[in-house]
Amino acid sequence: MKALVEQVEGILKFRGKRLTKQRRLIIETLKNLQGHFDVQDLHRRVEEADHRISLSTVYRTVNLLKELGFLRALDIGEGYTLYEVVPEFEHHHLVCIRCGRIVEFHCEHCEAIHRRLAENYGFEIVSSQVVLQGYCPKCREELNTEAL
Repeated sequence: MKALVEQVEGILKFRGKRLTKQRRLIIETLKNLQGHFDVQDLHRRVEEADHRISLSTVYRTVNLLKELGFLRALDIGEGYTLYEVVPEFEHHHLVCIRCGRIVEFHCEHCEAIHRRLAENYGFEIVSSQVVLQGYCPKCREELNTEAL
């Protein structure tokens, strides 16, 4: 994760900006977050180290990291967004619309389709995001039981 701090710092310097103490703490906090998180989750963790950092500072930093390509937003529906540090390997998501469970999956067929689309349309794909929404096995079972 130190590499992430250094990468962000380098880009900010190139843009004539600096990595503030608040931004550094937020980025360093990301290494302790497993998987997907929302801005409120990140803010709660950051507050444990420095209660003076506001939610708006966390939002601005998340948006900056997203703009710089270090974070990816995952719209899971109904205006709710989760984030993840851009993974080293591309993956996609299954999201349960009842309980919010997220399953990450790798799909070689999806990658083949992406390559074919890129070739057919002369497009250079730099990122992709597939979010399939439905019901996880537990929620399907509960829904079937409730219907009886």
